[in-house]
Amino acid sequence: MNEPLLTIRGLVATVSTAFGRARAVEGVDLDLDRGGALALVGESGSGKTLTALSITNLAPAGVAYTGSVRFEGVEMLTLAERELERRRGRAIGTVFQDTGAALDPLRRVAEQIAEPAVHHLGLDPAVARQRALLALERLAVPDPARAARAFPHELSGGMRQRATLALALSCSPRLLVLDEPTSALDPSSAAAVLSLVRDLRAESGLALLLVTHDLGLVAAHADRVAVMYAGRVVEEGPARALLERPAHPYTLGLLRSLPARVARGAKLGAIPGAPPPLDARPSGCAFRTRCPMARARCEERPPLEPAGDDRRSACWFAREVPAP
Repeated sequence: MNEPLLTIRGLVATVSTAFGRARAVEGVDLDLDRGGALALVGESGSGKTLTALSITNLAPAGVAYTGSVRFEGVEMLTLAERELERRRGRAIGTVFQDTGAALDPLRRVAEQIAEPAVHHLGLDPAVARQRALLALERLAVPDPARAARAFPHELSGGMRQRATLALALSCSPRLLVLDEPTSALDPSSAAAVLSLVRDLRAESGLALLLVTHDLGLVAAHADRVAVMYAGRVVEEGPARALLERPAHPYTLGLLRSLPARVARGAKLGAIPGAPPPLDARPSGCAFRTRCPMARARCEERPPLEPAGDDRRSACWFAREVPAP
């Protein structure tokens, strides 16, 4: 059996709070196969982005990781910074949610897209800039020559997102990490960007880690889904099976809140309450204070364990969860 491209085991991310250190990510186990597509889904603060950042060990200030994150068999959490730099941008491309932070406002777009190919592949800068222009053309950027000469603020949000995608793909990585790639885009631009990613994956065998709060994106763009809540994976499995019949009440709540799943005139579903703060997570199942299925046993923390159909659930009553 081939080793997964990415293996995460027992990942913990601790952060500084006003009350001391707290676990923002706790005990995450995930696998991503070569050429596969895994979506991390959950509300803001669930730990999705910190989990994704662990892959390149790009922890924000005040965050510390423990556990194991292995990419192509190499442990990333203990890798020397020089070796990490060799893999960032070369083997792993990342598109962050904030395109304004990803692009230098004082440098032209083509120069920025070309830089990784010059640094990692040793290409001549002129050759690398030509590759950047071709990448913008491939990503359906209108008037790519003008966009290549532009500064980031001269482009629309959708064009900046395409530019950051060209930057992430400039060295033909084996893994692409997309962190909330459509949150700042209108629906048509979002659909276009993700359609381009799907086409590129089909051509190159690129693996994808998609971080999103939107379960509506998952069916078309992921093979498997990991649903996170309060720093833990609470359900994981094949995308179609999970979307058709969830095995955790939190996943069910997310699905019932999708406008596309609600009949015209019907009331949109909503999960009551809010996720618990880092320093006040309840004992037992962290979702029990918002869960319509909660019972006395939920005061005991459920493990993430097999729930049938090649999936896992952290719910004592996984087999009782109704269809959306």
